[in-house]
Amino acid sequence: RCASHRCQPPRTKNTAKKESLPMDDDQIETAEGHGVTGISNLMKGLECALDDTDEEIAESILDACLRMSSSADDAIRSCLGGYISTTLSRTLHVMMDEAVVIEVLFAVLAKIINSPESQKAFCSSNKHNSTNNNIDGLLKAMDNHAQGEVTLIEYACLVIEKLA
Repeated sequence: RCASHRCQPPRTKNTAKKESLPMDDDQIETAEGHGVTGISNLMKGLECALDDTDEEIAESILDACLRMSSSADDAIRSCLGGYISTTLSRTLHVMMDEAVVIEVLFAVLAKIINSPESQKAFCSSNKHNSTNNNIDGLLKAMDNHAQGEVTLIEYACLVIEKLA
């Protein structure tokens, strides 16, 4: 179950606490099918997966984001780009030990870092990361997964290239 308040419905004084459950494959597919309007649901689901350290759900959501960002729709990439310094940044740090999740995350980032604004979002500081924390995380992931994770390293290099 998701322990994060970000994923729970608002509470009122007279209602019991309701917990949101992580997204399942059908919910991920539905959100993906809604395009730009489904991205916020995917990001809420990703936050829940991060709170629960559920790498399978995180990977499934990121796979949906990758498919969406691979389309010719700039609005989708732009919308996903709005989550670079928040949910996607948090994913890098929470799922650092999960090579498959980090690989898909880097693939998504390589697709959506395509403007000075998105470069700044990855490199800027905010409540989720300190200055250069994402760059440090990217380099740490490359170091941690250098053996046997060639595709992860390739995507990480693409992200670095996008930041240059």
